[in-house]
Amino acid sequence: MNPDDFIEIGYFQKPHGYKGQIGLALTVDHEILFNKVSFMMLEMNNLLTPFFIEKIETKHKILVKLENFNSDTEAKKFQSKKVFIHKDLVVQSTAEEEGDYTGYLLIDEVQGELGRIEGTEEMPGNDVFIILKNGKEILLPILEEFITEVDDEKKIIRYKAPEGLIDLYLE
Repeated sequence: MNPDDFIEIGYFQKPHGYKGQIGLALTVDHEILFNKVSFMMLEMNNLLTPFFIEKIETKHKILVKLENFNSDTEAKKFQSKKVFIHKDLVVQSTAEEEGDYTGYLLIDEVQGELGRIEGTEEMPGNDVFIILKNGKEILLPILEEFITEVDDEKKIIRYKAPEGLIDLYLE
Protein backbone atom coordinates (compact mmCIF):
# COMPACT_ATOMS: atom_id res chain seq x y z
CA MET A 1 0.00 0.00 0.00
CA ASN A 2 1.36 3.34 -1.07
CA PRO A 3 0.91 6.05 1.62
CA ASP A 4 0.38 8.59 -1.18
CA ASP A 5 -2.89 6.82 -2.07
CA PHE A 6 -4.43 7.89 1.26
CA ILE A 7 -5.78 11.23 2.41
CA GLU A 8 -6.25 12.48 5.96
CA ILE A 9 -9.96 13.03 6.64
CA GLY A 10 -9.96 13.77 10.36
CA TYR A 11 -9.23 12.33 13.77
CA PHE A 12 -10.88 10.13 16.34
CA GLN A 13 -12.65 11.81 19.23
CA LYS A 14 -13.65 10.18 22.50
CA PRO A 15 -15.35 6.77 22.68
CA HIS A 16 -19.13 6.70 22.30
CA GLY A 17 -20.83 4.31 24.69
CA TYR A 18 -19.08 1.26 26.09
CA LYS A 19 -19.12 -1.18 23.13
CA GLY A 20 -16.08 0.13 21.29
CA GLN A 21 -17.59 2.87 19.09
CA ILE A 22 -15.59 6.06 18.69
CA GLY A 23 -16.53 9.45 17.25
CA LEU A 24 -14.83 10.70 14.08
CA ALA A 25 -14.30 14.44 13.59
CA LEU A 26 -13.82 15.40 9.94
CA THR A 27 -11.24 17.98 8.91
CA VAL A 28 -12.19 17.99 5.21
CA ASP A 29 -15.20 19.52 3.47
CA HIS A 30 -15.35 16.86 0.78
CA GLU A 31 -17.98 14.12 0.57
CA ILE A 32 -16.75 10.76 1.83
CA LEU A 33 -18.24 7.51 0.55
CA PHE A 34 -18.58 5.90 3.98
CA ASN A 35 -20.72 3.07 2.60
CA LYS A 36 -17.65 1.87 0.63
CA VAL A 37 -15.04 2.29 3.38
CA SER A 38 -13.92 -1.16 4.61
CA PHE A 39 -10.80 -0.06 6.47
CA MET A 40 -9.12 3.09 7.73
CA MET A 41 -5.47 3.89 8.16
CA LEU A 42 -4.45 5.32 11.51
CA GLU A 43 -1.18 7.06 12.17
CA MET A 44 0.63 4.85 14.69
CA ASN A 45 4.28 5.60 15.50
CA ASN A 46 4.50 7.78 12.36
CA LEU A 47 3.35 4.89 10.15
CA LEU A 48 -0.05 4.33 8.52
CA THR A 49 -1.56 1.18 9.99
CA PRO A 50 -4.77 -0.40 8.58
CA PHE A 51 -7.74 -1.14 10.83
CA PHE A 52 -10.81 -2.90 9.48
CA ILE A 53 -14.25 -1.47 10.12
CA GLU A 54 -17.12 -3.40 11.59
CA LYS A 55 -19.66 -0.58 11.24
CA ILE A 56 -19.94 3.16 10.50
CA GLU A 57 -22.96 5.24 11.54
CA THR A 58 -23.41 8.64 9.91
CA LYS A 59 -26.82 9.81 11.12
CA HIS A 60 -26.23 12.62 13.63
CA LYS A 61 -22.50 12.29 14.01
CA ILE A 62 -19.98 9.86 12.61
CA LEU A 63 -19.42 6.83 14.81
CA VAL A 64 -16.92 4.13 13.87
CA LYS A 65 -16.72 0.60 15.28
CA LEU A 66 -13.39 -1.05 14.44
CA GLU A 67 -13.20 -4.85 14.25
CA ASN A 68 -12.03 -6.63 17.41
CA PHE A 69 -12.36 -3.55 19.62
CA ASN A 70 -15.32 -4.13 21.92
CA SER A 71 -14.98 -1.73 24.83
CA ASP A 72 -14.64 1.97 25.51
CA THR A 73 -11.21 1.26 27.05
CA GLU A 74 -9.94 -0.28 23.80
CA ALA A 75 -11.48 2.53 21.72
CA LYS A 76 -9.95 5.19 23.98
CA LYS A 77 -6.47 4.08 22.81
CA PHE A 78 -7.33 5.61 19.40
CA GLN A 79 -8.57 8.97 20.72
CA SER A 80 -6.86 11.87 18.86
CA LYS A 81 -5.35 9.55 16.23
CA LYS A 82 -5.33 10.91 12.68
CA VAL A 83 -7.58 8.96 10.29
CA PHE A 84 -6.77 8.35 6.61
CA ILE A 85 -8.80 6.65 3.87
CA HIS A 86 -8.09 5.82 0.24
CA LYS A 87 -8.31 8.85 -2.08
CA ASP A 88 -10.86 7.07 -4.28
CA LEU A 89 -13.39 7.24 -1.42
CA VAL A 90 -13.21 11.03 -1.15
CA VAL A 91 -15.29 13.02 -3.64
CA GLN A 92 -13.53 16.30 -4.34
CA SER A 93 -16.35 18.82 -4.68
CA THR A 94 -16.32 22.26 -6.17
CA ALA A 95 -18.06 25.30 -4.74
CA GLU A 96 -20.55 25.16 -7.61
CA GLU A 97 -21.57 21.58 -6.73
CA GLU A 98 -22.02 22.49 -3.08
CA GLY A 99 -24.46 25.21 -4.10
CA ASP A 100 -23.48 28.82 -3.52
CA TYR A 101 -26.85 30.42 -2.87
CA THR A 102 -25.58 33.95 -2.26
CA GLY A 103 -27.94 36.34 -4.04
CA TYR A 104 -30.85 33.89 -4.18
CA LEU A 105 -34.22 35.22 -3.03
CA LEU A 106 -35.50 33.25 -0.05
CA ILE A 107 -39.29 32.91 0.17
CA ASP A 108 -40.74 31.40 3.31
CA GLU A 109 -44.05 29.51 3.16
CA VAL A 110 -45.59 31.64 5.95
CA GLN A 111 -43.63 34.93 6.01
CA GLY A 112 -43.30 35.33 2.24
CA GLU A 113 -40.25 37.08 0.75
CA LEU A 114 -37.55 37.41 3.38
CA GLY A 115 -34.87 38.87 1.12
CA ARG A 116 -31.70 37.90 -0.71
CA ILE A 117 -29.26 35.47 0.86
CA GLU A 118 -26.19 37.48 1.90
CA GLY A 119 -24.08 34.36 2.41
CA THR A 120 -23.79 31.19 4.46
CA GLU A 121 -22.01 30.47 7.71
CA GLU A 122 -20.75 27.25 9.25
CA MET A 123 -22.29 26.61 12.64
CA PRO A 124 -22.03 23.60 14.96
CA GLY A 125 -24.67 21.13 13.80
CA ASN A 126 -25.34 22.61 10.37
CA ASP A 127 -24.67 25.58 8.12
CA VAL A 128 -27.08 28.53 7.96
CA PHE A 129 -28.31 31.02 5.37
CA ILE A 130 -27.74 34.66 6.33
CA ILE A 131 -30.55 37.02 5.26
CA LEU A 132 -30.96 40.70 6.10
CA LYS A 133 -34.53 41.94 6.47
CA ASN A 134 -35.29 45.46 7.66
CA GLY A 135 -31.75 45.73 9.01
CA LYS A 136 -32.08 42.55 11.08
CA GLU A 137 -29.99 39.44 10.47
CA ILE A 138 -31.92 36.16 10.11
CA LEU A 139 -30.06 32.84 10.33
CA LEU A 140 -31.91 29.86 8.85
CA PRO A 141 -30.58 26.28 8.94
CA ILE A 142 -29.64 24.82 5.56
CA LEU A 143 -31.52 21.54 5.88
CA GLU A 144 -33.35 19.56 3.20
CA GLU A 145 -36.38 19.22 5.47
CA PHE A 146 -36.89 23.03 5.39
CA ILE A 147 -35.97 23.71 1.75
CA THR A 148 -39.03 22.91 -0.34
CA GLU A 149 -37.71 24.07 -3.74
CA VAL A 150 -34.55 25.49 -5.32
CA ASP A 151 -35.00 27.24 -8.67
CA ASP A 152 -31.46 27.87 -9.98
CA GLU A 153 -32.78 29.53 -13.13
CA LYS A 154 -34.77 32.20 -11.25
CA LYS A 155 -32.40 32.14 -8.22
CA ILE A 156 -35.22 31.48 -5.76
CA ILE A 157 -35.31 29.21 -2.73
CA ARG A 158 -38.67 28.28 -1.26
CA TYR A 159 -38.39 27.52 2.43
CA LYS A 160 -40.60 26.21 5.24
CA ALA A 161 -39.10 27.53 8.47
CA PRO A 162 -40.02 25.90 11.78
CA GLU A 163 -42.90 27.74 13.43
CA GLY A 164 -41.72 30.86 15.25
CA LEU A 165 -38.08 30.74 14.10
CA ILE A 166 -38.22 33.78 11.82
CA ASP A 167 -40.30 35.73 14.38
CA LEU A 168 -37.46 35.36 16.89
CA TYR A 169 -35.23 37.44 14.63
CA LEU A 170 -37.82 40.04 13.62
CA GLU A 171 -39.19 40.92 17.07
